[in-house]
Amino acid sequence: MYLLHNYYENIIRHDSLNKFNHKNLLNLPKLKKIVLNFGFKKYNFKTLLSALLALELITAQKPAITKSKLSNITLQIRKGDPIGCKITLRKKMMLYFLFKILNELLPKTRKLPVNFKSKTKVHYAFKIENILAFGKLENNYKFFKNLKGLNICFVTNCSMNNYLKFLLKSYKII
Repeated sequence: MYLLHNYYENIIRHDSLNKFNHKNLLNLPKLKKIVLNFGFKKYNFKTLLSALLALELITAQKPAITKSKLSNITLQIRKGDPIGCKITLRKKMMLYFLFKILNELLPKTRKLPVNFKSKTKVHYAFKIENILAFGKLENNYKFFKNLKGLNICFVTNCSMNNYLKFLLKSYKII
């Protein structure tokens, strides 16, 4: 997505240089990767297949299955059972998905929760309850209606929360 890359290089970088007075250009706030993830409390083959297909339709990449590292008796999960799937997007595919979020998802669900995690690696995470907000998934409603929620995490190189807020506001995510 040349449009978002050009927007970052020409507008966001210059705005952050003017606002925060960085001495090193490598310290400018930048989006590193986007992580998408489905998690399940109980192993179900049908929901796992539909989650894998949903992630592949949304991102045009193959997702990876996450397996449990420990066994849990109360949730009836054994060690090595699949408990979800995830995908990490970088570079061009990250910008493609960000463009898809800005054009498809945000106009339908405008309110996104604002929560900032740790102080060392600041990232922004939110959950989409209605997975059918994506157009490709809405066409196949019967297959994807049982999926509960998609976790999306934006990982940046920001060192402080105000840098992250500036970056997300400049992309018009929050």
